[in-house]
Amino acid sequence: MIPFPSIADRLFDRPLLAHPRTAYAVYSLLAARMGLPAMAWDDDGPDRPRLPPGAFAPFPAAPPRAGDWQPYIAESGLAWIPVEGVLVNKGAWIGTDCGMTSYQGLRHQFDRAAADPDIRVILADYDTGGGECSGCFDLARRIRAISREKSVISVCSDHAYSAGYALASAGSHLFAPRSGGVGSIGVIGVHIDQSRAMEMAGLKPTLIHAGARKADGNPFEALPADVRAEIEEDFEAARMEFAELVADHRGLSVAAVLETEARCYRAGQALSAGLIDGIASNAEVAKTLLADLSGTAAPAMIAG
Repeated sequence: MIPFPSIADRLFDRPLLAHPRTAYAVYSLLAARMGLPAMAWDDDGPDRPRLPPGAFAPFPAAPPRAGDWQPYIAESGLAWIPVEGVLVNKGAWIGTDCGMTSYQGLRHQFDRAAADPDIRVILADYDTGGGECSGCFDLARRIRAISREKSVISVCSDHAYSAGYALASAGSHLFAPRSGGVGSIGVIGVHIDQSRAMEMAGLKPTLIHAGARKADGNPFEALPADVRAEIEEDFEAARMEFAELVADHRGLSVAAVLETEARCYRAGQALSAGLIDGIASNAEVAKTLLADLSGTAAPAMIAG
């Protein structure tokens, strides 16, 4: 389990590739622990029932081969890798039980599936609002490199936003169900100015530091304009790298990706914008792939 201070360090004053609701939800969870006011936001959609971990599996788990444990579900040459919850850089095998998936663990899963001679296709199943910027683009590039050697089919069940979309876009093909969504190609961050709360509590912190910029962005004073400008510059650089990554993966212009302005797209809109290749559920895609793998000719979905 990741200690609370470590989670807070990952959340505040750092660029996040996350859907706003994901960022706000994590913030609200930590706010109570930090004595901060909860953050409210409008939810214009109905609550979506959550299925238990593993319920999205399109086929039953096959028993691992003796002496060769597989970090994915495999059947008939197809490896299924779920990508769910908040995405974090490190954490090895943390998973949906704690609501997070790590890039570190995912890289191992993709690498193992890529090296497995019995696996012909990797089905990456996304249901995530995104997460940390750190580590995301490196993993996306690794998935893209694997997709040049072995088919990687990305499917949403039901959403792949921000960091989730960065990873999903790296696949050979990308599908989303009609009720699903993708996008949020942008960067968000949170800075907490606790100066007023400290004043009301009768506390006056004194920061002692060597180096004029050592205390930049500290939570005990209002964020100076020049520090905010520098943070925004860093965020814009991350957004540009994100846009270039997606443009390369999806065959779009960088300008077209930037023009989305981090908008979230429903499946039909995403298809028109070139952000996905088709509208289909994970079960439909898995069924098609398994049927194709049992045949002799590689279908367009696999060979593409």
